[in-house]
Amino acid sequence: MHAAAQRHFDVLLFWSLCRLSREGPLPTLQYLNRLGNYGVRWRSFAEPYLDTIGPFGEAIVALLAAIAKQERLRLVERVQAGLARARVAGTRSGRPVGRPRSIFRRDRAAELRQQGWSWARIANELGTSVASVRRAVAGAAETLASEVAS
Repeated sequence: MHAAAQRHFDVLLFWSLCRLSREGPLPTLQYLNRLGNYGVRWRSFAEPYLDTIGPFGEAIVALLAAIAKQERLRLVERVQAGLARARVAGTRSGRPVGRPRSIFRRDRAAELRQQGWSWARIANELGTSVASVRRAVAGAAETLASEVAS
């Protein structure tokens, strides 16, 4: 785009529109419009109807703009449908709320720690992470403290 803005060339020939940009119809159209604003015409080698050099250049740009607009509307609809589905599930993103629980015997983690096992050894034994083992043991200690207090 920098070279186009400085008018180092006046025609851009690309193999096909999908090779010009893989970002979707709207960004691709924006690139083509920027080229047009810089005075650069463009032509697709594999798609001869995509050509601003010929007499139907403006019609092609208008058609591409309409297609890009429809794609953008479909994208917005898909995002809104996904958010609505997430709200029904009780979240904003669709993912479960909070940290997914690691499944292992938490009481066993506390027992092994009392026996003097290292955090890493307990985690390896129970098939979980060191952080999960530490949280489980801390939770077991809090539960024990609250039971003793009552």
